[in-house]
Amino acid sequence: MALTEFLIGALVVGATSFGIGSSIKKRNRNKRREQEERIESQKRQEEEEKRKNTPCYFEDGISEVEFHKIVKSTAKRFKRLKIISISGLSVEFDFYSQSGLTTYNAKINFNDYGHITGKYWWEKYAYSDSKLPTIFSEALKDNLCIALKDAETNYNKNVFPNHCKTCGNKIIGRPYWCMYCGAQIRKKRIWFCHKCGMVLNSQTNFNTDSGIWICTECNTRNRVKEYFY
Repeated sequence: MALTEFLIGALVVGATSFGIGSSIKKRNRNKRREQEERIESQKRQEEEEKRKNTPCYFEDGISEVEFHKIVKSTAKRFKRLKIISISGLSVEFDFYSQSGLTTYNAKINFNDYGHITGKYWWEKYAYSDSKLPTIFSEALKDNLCIALKDAETNYNKNVFPNHCKTCGNKIIGRPYWCMYCGAQIRKKRIWFCHKCGMVLNSQTNFNTDSGIWICTECNTRNRVKEYFY
């Protein structure tokens, strides 16, 4: 009888110890999992901040002026929408209810690690059942993607020819006119800084070889790709 009670007591203690041990292990696993999730969430947040806050220099084939034009031309398709401001790649606009009595405000940003890729995120989105902001944003995204594709096509064509297309003679250097037949090879163009407006051609050692020129007045990067004929 005593032996039986002893064995039963030992089993109870063992089961209790096992249960406590399992509970502690489970709690420790949960703590590690929560800590890993916090670290991962923090990394995602830091990466998202980096994506949103990287400065944009408009080097993707769409200049700042062209970006403004695409935004405004897209907005014209929507009668109940009005552009308030465009700052960098951020677009703020008002949109109205169908009755016209209520006005909402929204703000989207197309900055993706300092580049225009078509991806966007909301800086501000007032509560509304209207799908107009999303429809406008998707339309703007589509137009930007079309402009990016056109810019890429033009960029791929931006190779200085080795031979004149008119007479077939070899071209030496980077002339504007063929020295043999006088055919035009490239157009003379005056480049302006898109930020300060200074004439880039007059700046020391200016050239379009790399396709990018940093303005010596305001240190702004400008796209100066030429297209040849």
